[in-house]
Amino acid sequence: MNKNSAASLSVDIGGSHVTVALVVHGTLVDSVVLDTDPTKSFQLCLDAIENAGCELLKHCGYQVSDILGLGMAVPMLVDPSTNRVLVTAREKYSDAVDIELNCWARNRLSLPLKLEVDARAACIGEWLYGAGRGLKNLVYVIVGTGYGCSVILDGMSLRGRRGMSGVRGGHISVNAGGGRSECVCGGSGCAESEIGSWSILKNAEKDPRYKCSSLSKYPELNYQILFGEANRNDALATDLMNEILRYFGVSLVNLTHAFDPEKIILAGGVMKESDTIIPKMNAFIRSNLWTDNDYPEVIVAEHTETAALLGMYALFHQVVQFI
Repeated sequence: MNKNSAASLSVDIGGSHVTVALVVHGTLVDSVVLDTDPTKSFQLCLDAIENAGCELLKHCGYQVSDILGLGMAVPMLVDPSTNRVLVTAREKYSDAVDIELNCWARNRLSLPLKLEVDARAACIGEWLYGAGRGLKNLVYVIVGTGYGCSVILDGMSLRGRRGMSGVRGGHISVNAGGGRSECVCGGSGCAESEIGSWSILKNAEKDPRYKCSSLSKYPELNYQILFGEANRNDALATDLMNEILRYFGVSLVNLTHAFDPEKIILAGGVMKESDTIIPKMNAFIRSNLWTDNDYPEVIVAEHTETAALLGMYALFHQVVQFI
């Protein structure tokens, strides 16, 4: 292995696809996107990553000896010190906790491995290479299929006692009332189960107005559809949108009370509606935060698709301190 290499392979495992990328000098050179099914074996996902990584290096003219390591961002709770998966979301990659990932990376790719929670990897990437540059305190929130979170505290990435601090913001309670939505973590009323796009259809179907709503013509729902139908004055879409935005605001106020950031950086599929969401989140925080008039600014991430890939690169090529 070339210890002076400026290149590494980064992998970002999402809810419906996996991205394998070659990153050199903090720039994504090329990438491959693979479809994935999280209800199936994680080992199948690793096999696909191995093949894609080898092909990507060959296509870009790199040898394994040119690569410093493989960084993998996963939607799971992990122990970064041992590169072990500790907990998976319910019914997603359940076999991951039994796989020796260090052995897999060494035996199959001849590379050292760094494993990290996807939201923390994305937070580090956005902090060092994107909208968080120069900040010492920030909260990063990514809302797409689910709700991810991570924190930079006093210029250090927050990991805590077992590597779980700051990354479970999607599982703080935002709905303590009736009709709470069941979450993938096993709880209910969590930020993810009320805000993540996977929950929109389930929450819509519970409403008696659903069959008469324009939302019922879509087999799946996402934020673009929901906001679009709300803008066309569909009553259910409008109420769901406003409810989601209220829960979103509650989650950001809770995170601000907990971590006191200078800025809150928002990313993910929800940011396709940033023109609506950003001003509403800033207004909600100003109306609900207990503070001496020092409000964090809510802003949009710069690297909406690649932050986790850049973050995993940084773990090999920059000194990132953890607390």
